[in-house]
Amino acid sequence: MFSILKIVHPVWYFNLAPANDPGYFPGPGELNGQTIELTFDNTLSENARDAERAYRALRSGIISSKMENGFSWWGKSQFSSEDEYRFARKYFHPSRVFTALIWRLLTFHNPFREINAFIKSANVNRKAINYSNHNHDAFQVFQSALLKNAPPVTVVIPTLNRYDHLENVLHDFEKQDYKNFEIIVIDQSDAFNPDFYKKFNLKLRVIHQLEKALWMARNQAIRESKS
Repeated sequence: MFSILKIVHPVWYFNLAPANDPGYFPGPGELNGQTIELTFDNTLSENARDAERAYRALRSGIISSKMENGFSWWGKSQFSSEDEYRFARKYFHPSRVFTALIWRLLTFHNPFREINAFIKSANVNRKAINYSNHNHDAFQVFQSALLKNAPPVTVVIPTLNRYDHLENVLHDFEKQDYKNFEIIVIDQSDAFNPDFYKKFNLKLRVIHQLEKALWMARNQAIRESKS
């Protein structure tokens, strides 16, 4: 989408173009009539308006349903520097936008164009995105054929000196609606405490591993798994 995302939000998964599927950003036609505010940002150019609206929609929980628009946002639209900075200022902290300017100057972008665009976008205010304002009703009534068959599942938990965290995890497993699972804990703790596990109402197998090695713990659990 906006190339500046690689600088202001470099670890965001959706910066990556999908390799084998059409993608997840909704196209312009899919956004009309949605229940959330998806008005156009008229300070952006026409192509950038569509992309910015798709970005806002995705961050609000709307994904492409037609599965045909995702690729169009990668590399096919070249947005102006001013569009890039206006977009970044709208959704990211000013320090990140300034970092983007410095990075683009250091990577030999036209300095006059970049600085001019940075200054012209200075009047853009940051906008918060509501991350929970779109419901997917179909998800609430979805019936999984796999879950109906209730296949057995093995949960593998390698752990080392973190009984406080492990207690929270195991209590969460006690609350699961799906019940056909076992848990194999490979405990590598220095002060191994077998009594710790007696208080949980779970199908639980605990293996004490003296050598501290995550790969070894995982492989041991796989060998012990019966599902």
